[in-house]
Amino acid sequence: MKRFLTTVATVAGVLALAGTLFAAQTGTAAQAEKPKATKAAKAPKAMTAMGAIKEAAADKLTITTKAGDETFAVGADTKIHEGAKAMTAADLSGLTGQNAKVTYTETGGTKTATAIVITKAKAPKAPKEPKK
Repeated sequence: MKRFLTTVATVAGVLALAGTLFAAQTGTAAQAEKPKATKAAKAPKAMTAMGAIKEAAADKLTITTKAGDETFAVGADTKIHEGAKAMTAADLSGLTGQNAKVTYTETGGTKTATAIVITKAKAPKAPKEPKK
C-alpha cells in the first residue's frame, strides 16, 4: 500500500510539472506570434544649438551659430523662457540679437524646437588701459 501511494504521488508530481512546462511554452508561442510592428517608434534624439537670434516669428526662429544660420519650427508645445520668466513665441520677435539655447529634434529634415532659453547678450569687454 505504501509503495502504491508513493507511485501515485510521483505520477501526480510529474504530471503537474509537465502541465506547467506545457503552459509556459504555449504562452511563449503566443507572444512570439505577435507582430513586431506593434513596438512604439523610437523618439527622435534631442539636440541643442546656441547662438544669437537673427529673426523670429510666431512659428519659426532663426539663430546665428558658429556653423551658420539655423532655422527651427516653433510650435504650441515649445517651452520658451528668459531666466525664470515664461514667454510665448510672439515675444521672440523683440529679442533680435539676444543669445538663445535651442533644444530641438530633427525629423525628416525639419528641426522642431522643444525648448528655447533666452540669455542676455554679453557686453563687449572694455579695452585695458596701458600702464603708465
